[in-house]
Amino acid sequence: MEGMEDFQILTRIFSGEISLSEQKKIDEWLAASPANRELYDTVKQILDNAVPGERPSLPDVEQEWRSLANNLNLALAETPTRQPVPDRRRTHFFRDLFTFQWQPAINFAVVCLLAVGAFLVWQSTATPALLTLETPAGSQEQITLSDGSTVYLNHESQLAYPESFSGDERIVHLKGEAFFDIASSVDRPFIVQTDESQTTVLGTRFNIWSRDQRTRIAVEEGKVKFENENDSIVLVDGEGSISANNSLHPKISIDSGTIGSWRNNQLSFYFATLPEISGELKRVFNKQVRLEVTAPETFILTGEFEKSSLETVLSSISLALNLEYRMDGDYIVFFQQE
Repeated sequence: MEGMEDFQILTRIFSGEISLSEQKKIDEWLAASPANRELYDTVKQILDNAVPGERPSLPDVEQEWRSLANNLNLALAETPTRQPVPDRRRTHFFRDLFTFQWQPAINFAVVCLLAVGAFLVWQSTATPALLTLETPAGSQEQITLSDGSTVYLNHESQLAYPESFSGDERIVHLKGEAFFDIASSVDRPFIVQTDESQTTVLGTRFNIWSRDQRTRIAVEEGKVKFENENDSIVLVDGEGSISANNSLHPKISIDSGTIGSWRNNQLSFYFATLPEISGELKRVFNKQVRLEVTAPETFILTGEFEKSSLETVLSSISLALNLEYRMDGDYIVFFQQE
């Protein structure tokens, strides 16, 4: 998030209209330093006192300015024009105009200025510039983060991370697949954020796959908290779960020895649908896949396969799913048996 989107989130805090993901960002900012919390409390107090009674929604700025301009023109039209206005009356006129007609706009402007100030502090202290590691199709990378944690990034994946962790949390952002070996830190949880889920740990080893608004997690060692906007679950060694459409699946038992086996030149699937398997084949072997099957999402596979050859992998997958395959030019075609 940048620019106006950040400002809109800050202004929506006080109307109670922010989402869970936005609330998490606010919580990160508040936890970054006591100064952030003090500034937040100051803005909240000013807004609470700006108008009596129940706090209203933030106004339509354009409409407010039009109304203000109309009020100003009306006030000027009512001012005598045929006779000079004494200095004392002129002083009173502008004092009254300032007090009764401009005050709501001034109150709102004060809140906006403080919110912008909060945004600038947030940008400079709570959200340092992130570095990005990306892998193309068929490539894998390994990186050691500033806290000593190691991340193995699978093909066509992206990891965004700070050069140095600060504050009470260690936060990274993942698109694609990665295996995490997290350095233990009791006081600073490690958080992996994807498009629609969040995983929180202290020190553990686990694998996350996240593509197309669907996330799968498998824990090799330790304990993690896996959550989305609607639910959360705690997983330990040999357990996994899936988040899709903001719904968490029940715990899944997984052989710990197979978790993250893609690092050893293997294809590893756990509760992967046929379209997801097809996407993985495309990334690994650079082949297009066509599915000539009914309801491909109902074909689900758990297992690992040696990447010794494309033919061996396709034969193994087809056997496991009770399907047939053929090569059609540059396409792999899966089809159902007659």
